Amino acid sequence: MSVLSRVGRRLSPASVLLAALITSAMPAWADSVLSLRTERAVVFKDGHALLVKSVTGKLDGTGTGFIENVPDSAVLGTFWAMSADGKTVGLRAEYAERETTLEQKTTCLSMADLLRANIGKSLTLMLANSGRVDAKIVEVLEGAQPAIDAGDNLRGVLTSAVVPPPPGGQYVVLELDGVRRVIPVGEVQHLSGPAIETTITRSAKVKSRAKRLVVDLGRDAAEKDVSLRVMYFSPGMSWIPTYRVEGVDTSEATMWLQGEVVNDIEDLNGAKLDLVAGVPNFRFGDVVSPLSLEATIRESMGRRDQAFLGQQLSNAAFRDARGAVRAESSEPTAPVVPGELIATGEQDLHVYSLGEVTLKKGARASVPVWNAKAGVRHVYTLDLKLGKVGRAEPQYANPSDRPGTPAGDSPLGLLRNRVWHQVELTNAGASPWTTGPALVMNGTMPISQDLLTYTSKGAKCRLPLTVSADIAGTFKETELERQANALNWNGYQFAKVSKKGTVTLVNRRNEASRVCVSLSMGGRVKSAGAEGAVIVDAGRGEDFEDSYNTNVNNHSDVQWEMDLKPGETRTLEVEYDVFLR
Repeated sequence: MSVLSRVGRRLSPASVLLAALITSAMPAWADSVLSLRTERAVVFKDGHALLVKSVTGKLDGTGTGFIENVPDSAVLGTFWAMSADGKTVGLRAEYAERETTLEQKTTCLSMADLLRANIGKSLTLMLANSGRVDAKIVEVLEGAQPAIDAGDNLRGVLTSAVVPPPPGGQYVVLELDGVRRVIPVGEVQHLSGPAIETTITRSAKVKSRAKRLVVDLGRDAAEKDVSLRVMYFSPGMSWIPTYRVEGVDTSEATMWLQGEVVNDIEDLNGAKLDLVAGVPNFRFGDVVSPLSLEATIRESMGRRDQAFLGQQLSNAAFRDARGAVRAESSEPTAPVVPGELIATGEQDLHVYSLGEVTLKKGARASVPVWNAKAGVRHVYTLDLKLGKVGRAEPQYANPSDRPGTPAGDSPLGLLRNRVWHQVELTNAGASPWTTGPALVMNGTMPISQDLLTYTSKGAKCRLPLTVSADIAGTFKETELERQANALNWNGYQFAKVSKKGTVTLVNRRNEASRVCVSLSMGGRVKSAGAEGAVIVDAGRGEDFEDSYNTNVNNHSDVQWEMDLKPGETRTLEVEYDVFLR
């Protein structure tokens, strides 16, 4: 058991009158410590940030300088130091021993403390064997205060350690009538005087070791000023794009993009902030650079950041998260964000430069990025997906889509057959739209919120609003013909089943409406009425009960787009063949 732990139980926190007074014994290399300032933070959506820092100061007589605050999670291969002309500068990472003085002013809780606090004063003492005497307190006999070994946790020790009394303290030296006497402290029963001191300041040396980066430019650079730039990627900072859309009832909507920035890495003080749309390819994103002086090459905090960003969540979890699903995170204050907000599909990187910001570690902030106009077209969509052939009921990607359950989610997932009212937005701006939640407003009235997916300049995307109550769609499937043993494949006989599917649409709105219908199914579509566009592809496992049927069947997609007049009913027919074992 350490001295600190023993004393920590003996001293009450109430004995501490003032906060710890800390003075640093300057190490031998203090004059060559180089200042480090974060100039720029380039933040990605996946929880990584590129930090660019300026290093300035004066080198010592050997051309050497030292950088403190070594990053503990720099990504392997991304840690670089460069001179003003762009040349690479070598660094050396090491631990440096240092000594700090910890002082604490506390109330005297023992007679030994009272005697220590009044050394050099003449007081009246009541002694157990000699009675009342007037004496000068010369010293309390005790040993040297042992140093505290803080290891690499100097901050923790300075803020929480209790300085113990020095060893000894059983005897006190008094001076009476020019004669010095040594008596046990236990003989002193009480003392008095006009200027008696009741508080004592204890101090102890604290030995620790700290990380540092060494810049050694050789003796030619001795005593010279130096200006360098250091950069590295590190997990711990991210941003989430969020949109606000207004004016969807007109031909041109107004869109605002803001970035919700999460800073869990370091304080930013007047640093330039860049937000990057898109996700970089970090092959070694979970490997810490040796320059971070980790004891082992461990899995970095980037994995934890991916957890808080919802990298672990599937699309289905995103839908369920509206109700209750949450992902566990090792950081209790970190937000749980669905994986779709990190990346949906592939996209190039695009940088939004936002100027200087100040943001403390652990803080969050929303920053305006841009506002722009977007062309609007209203469409009504019916997305049909036939269940696995041979099953008694269709398959639903989301359990809440099952008939008889509450309404499910937007058509960005695989949903049961309902007509959705969507707005088709055209990106006419100067930059792409990255994936993020979009809040659709009509003045102060919210209309809907859904996921706005990545949209390149000049491209279009659809943003779901709500399920339509006035445009209905139904699907009916009937068997036309069945031919037994129509196909022999791999020693198995398959029947050929010919079917017809009928989509019925009804427009009960008072105006013409643009309707888009998609049909996804297992089998080979032979014909689609009303100029339906047909795409036939290889079979998919999601379409059939077993792999035998998947191997001998195609997958087909059919799409229709049309205008329905007010009160009009339209029927769309499709014929297709399916082989069943």
